[in-house]
Amino acid sequence: MVPVTGSALEARYLAQLAARESRAAMVTETAVLWPRAAGLCDTCPARRLPGMQASLALAWPDLVRLRVDSFFGTALDLSLAGDSLRAYAPAQRAGVLLDAERDSLGVCGPGSLAVRLLSAAWRPPSGSWAGAAGSRVLRWTEGGDSVVVGFDDRGRPEQVEIRRSPGAGLRVTYERWESVNDVMWPTSIRMGSIQGEFEIRSRMSAVRFGARRASPRLATRIPADADLVGRERLLRWLRRIETAR
Repeated sequence: MVPVTGSALEARYLAQLAARESRAAMVTETAVLWPRAAGLCDTCPARRLPGMQASLALAWPDLVRLRVDSFFGTALDLSLAGDSLRAYAPAQRAGVLLDAERDSLGVCGPGSLAVRLLSAAWRPPSGSWAGAAGSRVLRWTEGGDSVVVGFDDRGRPEQVEIRRSPGAGLRVTYERWESVNDVMWPTSIRMGSIQGEFEIRSRMSAVRFGARRASPRLATRIPADADLVGRERLLRWLRRIETAR
């Protein structure tokens, strides 16, 4: 079989991408997450944390909300909108409110990145297809990052790498795709840092598409009496938790 490359691969990918963007303006799904994190201190080993059940909602172009379940209700409610990150942990009555630029998260537009990651909505510049004749791998630069995307014969992304500097970056692997209402959708995703500091495997089910106007509120509500945790305090808190284990 002759590998599908060039203009044929471009046509297959762009047709599927258009279907995901136009028919899935709002997406809700159930997710099971399996995180693995390296130690936050020099002597802490990597840990495989317990699997977590969660509900996930996303809306183009840059809104994502994730609610992680616990035995007593919601363990964590997190939302991304453009450059902002909001999170609330009810049991600790602790909230996080960060801005990507002001708080130096190291990620430009985390909301947009999360939507593209979860929906495989990568937008290669038109010139990158011509430069990849005979190959199923595209390379381009975007906002100071280098992006590499590998595709299968059906025009579906298989693996994506985003690098800002040598040795640092994010790797995303789309391990399973399913047809949902005639739209190809990624239902098993592995995401992690290229340097191995963390990894999250996810398995999606009960995927539903809808109109944006019918969507639930996607912003995490942080109560007025919550203990707000800033970036530095959050990192110190995570280090104390890891060291105490």
